[in-house]
Amino acid sequence: MSLKGSDQSKWEVQMELSLLSPIEWNFLKIIHDEKISEIKPRITDYGFSYRHIIEGRGLDISDEELNSILKKYSEAGIFKEKYYGSIIICPECNSALFNIRYHCEACGSTNISYGEAFEHLTCGYVDFIKSFAEKDYICPKCGKRLRAIGVDYRKVGRVYRCTECGFTSTSIETRIYCARCGSRVDENPKILHGYSYLVSEEKLRKFLESRNIVMQVEDSLNRLALTYKTNYAIKGESGISHVWPFALWIENSPSASPDLAIEILPVSNIEELNSMIMKIAVKKADTGVSNALLLTQVKPDKTTCKVGDSLNIEIKYIQHAQEIFNHIS
Repeated sequence: MSLKGSDQSKWEVQMELSLLSPIEWNFLKIIHDEKISEIKPRITDYGFSYRHIIEGRGLDISDEELNSILKKYSEAGIFKEKYYGSIIICPECNSALFNIRYHCEACGSTNISYGEAFEHLTCGYVDFIKSFAEKDYICPKCGKRLRAIGVDYRKVGRVYRCTECGFTSTSIETRIYCARCGSRVDENPKILHGYSYLVSEEKLRKFLESRNIVMQVEDSLNRLALTYKTNYAIKGESGISHVWPFALWIENSPSASPDLAIEILPVSNIEELNSMIMKIAVKKADTGVSNALLLTQVKPDKTTCKVGDSLNIEIKYIQHAQEIFNHIS
């Protein structure tokens, strides 16, 4: 069995999840405790942001770190990435703040006026309704009075007139400029895609429970005064680098291979558990670790236990985090 490629990446993400930072723990607790089912972005001056989720909660974290957390737990299956929408940002400074300007189609001037207009059908003259009213509805071109709409004049809707050159049209050239750096945006826009994240309530709950197990493991190892390292990386004979959440030295010194490795399996059913056990067996053999202890909240069946025993992997079913001390001791 190989751990190369995408399978290896997903496996490593799942195995390292329990060693999350306090900021990650607090963020996930917010999502869980407030029963947030979908994490939606908001559009800010520089694109999409999820900062509103953590505002006023004392989490010192940048937008980049927050995006990284969302991606990390999306890859692990706790969140599911969903397309939310796209916006245009400035290709020069990445700002999402713009000015929209009207330009004369003839001379390019921005000195534009607009309004509803009449066309005098007798001579074809077009002007704003307000202008006709100010002249008592006498056409300034031919001098005749406008008498009946639909007979000698008609309403043409909105028109635009350039104050500089007098050009009049029912259409207008629109240009978009960045409000920060002034660059024209519509000629070469940069498109930014935004995503929301659907939350798997069950997977998030189980993961937070497994994190509680991690804290209990650390506490138990300290109480037993055992020598251990967390997130311990070993390069296997295959050349692949593997990470064990906990590596223990009972008889040997930390310079040697661990006497025992502990895994916390964030799985939700027996099929996932069996699959993970086989992957851990490959990892164990590749790194030369003699013994492995697996802590899981999925109860293994007899067949699973036999497979574990044959591979020198002890599987412990955890119902309550407080049981961990007894299992380790």
